[in-house]
This record gives sequence, structure tokens and C-alpha cells, in this order.
Amino acid sequence: MLSPGDHPFLIDRSFVRYRSTCVLPAAELELKVANGPFKCHDDADMGLIRRVLACLETSDFAPGGMIKLSRVVWDKCKADGYW
Repeated sequence: MLSPGDHPFLIDRSFVRYRSTCVLPAAELELKVANGPFKCHDDADMGLIRRVLACLETSDFAPGGMIKLSRVVWDKCKADGYW
């Protein structure tokens, strides 16, 4: 569960919808941001990213490919000294 204060965007208690996670090519993501379906917000701090990735790992709803990818991201962040 995410709470107001976890990120400036959050004004109410919220959650991550892991069932909808996916990987998009950068060009497609940029197009979705430019055309409006997606909106950029302030960066999340590493503590929040760490929580989201840890919960993705245990989610009953996350696609298996996203769990594998989260492990790659987790290991990369660890290797780069983010945690």
C-alpha cells in the first residue's frame, strides 16, 4: 500500500496494479507520453522503487516476465550502489 507522502503525486492511499505491468519499447513509451495517455511525474526516490520492486516479486498478479525483469533491475541497482 502506498500513502500520501511516499511520492508527491500521491494524495490518497493507493496501490501498484502489478497485473498491468508491461515492458514497452522506448519509442512507444515516448509516444504515449507525447500524446497524452501517459503522464510524467516527479522521480520516485530509491526507497519507494525498492518497495515497489520487492512487492512485485511477491505479487500473485504480476506476469512472470515482469518478475524476472525486476530481478535484473534489482541486481543492477544493487551493483551500481543504489542499495
